Amino acid sequence: MDERARRALHDVRTRMLNARGDNEPNGGHPLLVSILLSTATVGDEPTWSPTENHAELVPGELWARPAEAPEHYDVVAAAPARQHGDLLTLTTGTVTLPDLMGVNGVYDRPQLLDRFAVEDTATRTVLPEDHPVGLRHRFIEGIWDELVWQCQYNWLEPLKYSCPPMPSLTQLPDGIWRIGIALRICAEGVWDDRDDLHACFLAGLFDAYPQGKTEITSYVEDPRYPSTRAWQRLGVDPQLLSARELPNEPDDTDLPF
Repeated sequence: MDERARRALHDVRTRMLNARGDNEPNGGHPLLVSILLSTATVGDEPTWSPTENHAELVPGELWARPAEAPEHYDVVAAAPARQHGDLLTLTTGTVTLPDLMGVNGVYDRPQLLDRFAVEDTATRTVLPEDHPVGLRHRFIEGIWDELVWQCQYNWLEPLKYSCPPMPSLTQLPDGIWRIGIALRICAEGVWDDRDDLHACFLAGLFDAYPQGKTEITSYVEDPRYPSTRAWQRLGVDPQLLSARELPNEPDDTDLPF
């Protein structure tokens, strides 16, 4: 390890230890690691929205606006066509607030919008490859593919024995892309080899995104789901909701293309 890498690793270890909050009852100190990527890092991104009134809840995948009926929302979802390989479908439908934002609802599974939609409101169309939403979808997939590769590359253990922490990718209101990683350190009360593995992993990721702003903070789980940010975009106060349960996964016989 050269001197530059040694200094970087020492810096990450120090930041991880300094960010520790209270020790949790089940052991360890949870951390939230963020890498903030500006346009200078990811490049100019394609944008698209069904209308100027739709809020983008999931980047490149889900948009919603209030419907005429109270507590209902007109929703648009982009997802791969289940019978058409890599082609995208654009699904529209009206859903209730619990079915939109409840756990395992449309926010979690945009590709199942037609199953949650109010009767006779769902439509689904296969998009041409040059549709703007397809360009945005592929742009986001490119960021995600690079992120997954970097996570695997910077994980020092063989992938057949263990896997790196699973990152999240979200977009903030100002357009900044945020990579988020949740970790737990000092699980046995002291810094150990597993913590060293995570420190090396983070040092490698930080080096892979040199223009990204990095943050390491104590992680306190938000009991509201989805995130407060998604609720704000929808214009609704955060609530605890459960979506209706679907009996089984859909087939492609419900709607004609």
